[in-house]
Amino acid sequence: MSRLRELREQLGLKQDELALVIGTSLPNYSKKENGEIRVSLIEAKQIADFFNMPIEDIFFAVEVSKSDTL
Repeated sequence: MSRLRELREQLGLKQDELALVIGTSLPNYSKKENGEIRVSLIEAKQIADFFNMPIEDIFFAVEVSKSDTL
């Protein structure tokens, strides 16, 4: 979830502001951002829409090289 934190901080947003975006409490959002609990697909979509980015770029930012798939 460090990518989510990075994006939030780049925009100068606080965790409670993103918590409002997905309709959850600050403690719950904090746990999601820290990877303690999972972000639901609906929440991931809401966050992606908020940042105007594909879900994959936020939550699946790990790149796989061609050699890793052989």
